[in-house]
Amino acid sequence: MRKAVILFMLITLPLSAFMTVQQVFRNEQIQKQVQAVTQKQRSLFEKNKQMLTNIAILRSPGRIDELAKNTLHLKQLTDREMTFIRIHSGGEGE
Repeated sequence: MRKAVILFMLITLPLSAFMTVQQVFRNEQIQKQVQAVTQKQRSLFEKNKQMLTNIAILRSPGRIDELAKNTLHLKQLTDREMTFIRIHSGGEGE
């Protein structure tokens, strides 16, 4: 009986130590993956903030007005220069 206990301990102790080392190694790998994903998330968040800022700049009325005047050589029309067209629906009586 004593030999069986010693044999059991000789098998289970190294196996237990191996399993513990393997678990620690897997845990470190997972932590590295989580850190990489977290860094990627931060990077994408910052890029998204920059893109939203750029969109706001590109949509600004002052920028659009300047482009219209200086690049496209457009001018704002006065009421006298505008032509208004009225379209009546083809209802009864016409």
